[in-house]
Amino acid sequence: MAKKVVSTARGIRNHNPGNIRYIAVNPWRGQIGNDRGYGIYSSPDLGVRALGKQLEAYARRGLVTVRDIISTWAPPVGRDPVTGKEYTQATDSYIAAVARALGVKPSDPINVTARLPELATAIIKHENGSQPYAPSDIARWVRLA
Repeated sequence: MAKKVVSTARGIRNHNPGNIRYIAVNPWRGQIGNDRGYGIYSSPDLGVRALGKQLEAYARRGLVTVRDIISTWAPPVGRDPVTGKEYTQATDSYIAAVARALGVKPSDPINVTARLPELATAIIKHENGSQPYAPSDIARWVRLA
């Protein structure tokens, strides 16, 4: 059983630790709301499941390096979902942090399916400043059908 998580980080609070954008059409299972353009999920297991499903979808599209995955996940130039204003973010440091966590170079191809729990863990930590879930929970949740 998962421990109760209390956090002020939006991703943890909204059970969306990957900070996946709100999806209006065909949302991932468990999405129940919208918080300033980011999905709110009914439980952490379904938020982590959505993270895993999104990463697997990237792999099917041929995004199999940390650089390709994170550049798509958190592009260097984005648009605020509420104001519509463009902003820049530190994608290079995000790429470096995830690659370091996986022990690979940013441009090394990885087996996304095999490394899904590690990849999700690194994204959760970067997105929220911490990773509060038990590794066994992430390993199970990221592969939920």
